[in-house]
Amino acid sequence: MACGYKLPYLWYFHYFSGHINYGDMKKILFTALIFGVFACSQQPSESDKPEMTEIQQEAQQFIDEYTAEFQRLYLISGEAEWASNTKIIAGDTTNAHNVQQANEAYAKFTGSAENIKRAKELLEKKDQLTDLQAKQIQTIL
Repeated sequence: MACGYKLPYLWYFHYFSGHINYGDMKKILFTALIFGVFACSQQPSESDKPEMTEIQQEAQQFIDEYTAEFQRLYLISGEAEWASNTKIIAGDTTNAHNVQQANEAYAKFTGSAENIKRAKELLEKKDQLTDLQAKQIQTIL
């Protein structure tokens, strides 16, 4: 327990007391650089990834398109809410109108019968989807 207490104290004292050993700093930075390069080089390659089935590709396309539109509408709604709460002008109803329009578009998209129908169709084939895709589609519902 005492060692765990002294180590941070010694680190602080050694590097911030005004007596900096640049040789030690170079060693630490070099080691960090090597670990960083090694960590980046261990990314899985395209050949390591399994091929997606046709239904998985369809599901991924739906998820990607839904997510892109969801994020776009969510951003617009959030910006409209922000403007309404920060740009307050007496008698001006423009902000309230913009918030209403943005929130309606967001609700219309998330509650769309087409999106719900497509998500349910994909979930009927849940056993053919990846676990992540199934979870994402369930979240969409």
